[in-house]
Parts: sequence; structure tokens; C-alpha cells
Amino acid sequence: MKKRRRLFSLVVVNVLLIVFLTVHTVLLVFDTGPTNPLSVQVNRYSTYYIDPLFTQNWHLFAPEPLTVNYNLLLQVKLKKGSELARGEWIDITSPMKNLNRSNVLTPFNRMLRIGDSLINKYFNGNHEDVVYKLKNKNTDEKIDEEIKKMEDKVRKKAEEEIFKFASSYAKSLYPERDIDSIKVMIEAVEPVPFSKRNEKNYEPERRYVEFDWQPIDSEVVAFK
Repeated sequence: MKKRRRLFSLVVVNVLLIVFLTVHTVLLVFDTGPTNPLSVQVNRYSTYYIDPLFTQNWHLFAPEPLTVNYNLLLQVKLKKGSELARGEWIDITSPMKNLNRSNVLTPFNRMLRIGDSLINKYFNGNHEDVVYKLKNKNTDEKIDEEIKKMEDKVRKKAEEEIFKFASSYAKSLYPERDIDSIKVMIEAVEPVPFSKRNEKNYEPERRYVEFDWQPIDSEVVAFK
């Protein structure tokens, strides 16, 4: 009887794994493949599963490298009795990059991917180039308005997720302190031109997107 139950359990587990892997693969194919009417419909729902852990597309294999490097910066307000103490800006991204370079098995590789995915989602809305080409050719104001609403919705969602990410990092920095609120800033750093690679004093162009102060997210856990 026990052998039969064990065999039945193994069969059920294997079937569930096969179903999961099949669905997972199909969703990734639709997400990373060229945009078409079917993928647009599927991606409306699959994005909640794909983002932010599995975000990628065919641009990964494009001949042109990334033109901008993004960093997340964090500022924290700590409660000190009846007063609030505002700290300096803290670079979230660079320490994780250094740890990731020093150890290929570090979990910070996944954390870096999450942060990059959220920033990409905020700026690009995770749309394919085809969508933007259609938008540029389109003269219908109603459709343009709908696209604008969709972009604003995606950007707002990305901003919320960025603050969750930053809240988790802030809690890991101050595990014993009472955090009141946080502020997040995205730093965009232009790459060093090939012609300037040997100039030690060359400073690449930097641009910033600064968000407003928001209360610390009480639901997220600290980085571990």
C-alpha cells in the first residue's frame, strides 16, 4: 500500500513538473520572441510572471552594446525620538556589482538583474521596438492616448517596485533602526568613448531621475 502511494505521489509530482516547465517555456518564447498579435495578448498576463526575474529579449544578441549604465541611489530618514535624521545618498548598485565580480556564485547576480529590470521597465515600459515604430507612424489621437495611458501605468508600477526593492535594501543597512521614509534616485552614466579610454581625468556624462520621499514599505523583508 505504501509503495503504491509513493508511486502515485511520484507520478503526480512528475506530471506537475512537466506542466510547469511546459507553461514556463511557452511564456518565455512569447516574451522573448518577435512581437505579433498573439504575443501581445499573451504578454498582457505573462508579464506578471516574467517580470522582474526573467526579463530579457532578443536585444541581448544585438551588435550594439548598451549605451547607458544605470545605478540606484538611496537616501534614508531615520527616526530619532521626535526628530528625523536624513542620511547621505547611498549607492545600491555599485557594491553589488563589485561583489558579483569577486564571486560568480554570489546571489547578488540575481539582485542586480532585478534592479536592472525594474529600471528598464521604468524607462522603456518593457515594450519592443515595433510598438514604438507603430506609435510613431500612428496619427490616431485615441490610440496615442491609450498608449500613453498604458506607458504611465507601467511606469507607475515600476516606480512602486523600485521603492519595494530600495526598502528591502534600507532594512538590511539599518536592521536595528526605525526607518521613517526613503528617497530613490536613478543615475544614468554614459559610457566612456573609445577615444577617451586612456584619459584618466575624463568624466562621463551623468543624468539623474529623483523621486519624492515615500514611507518605508513595511511588508518587504531585508536583503540577506
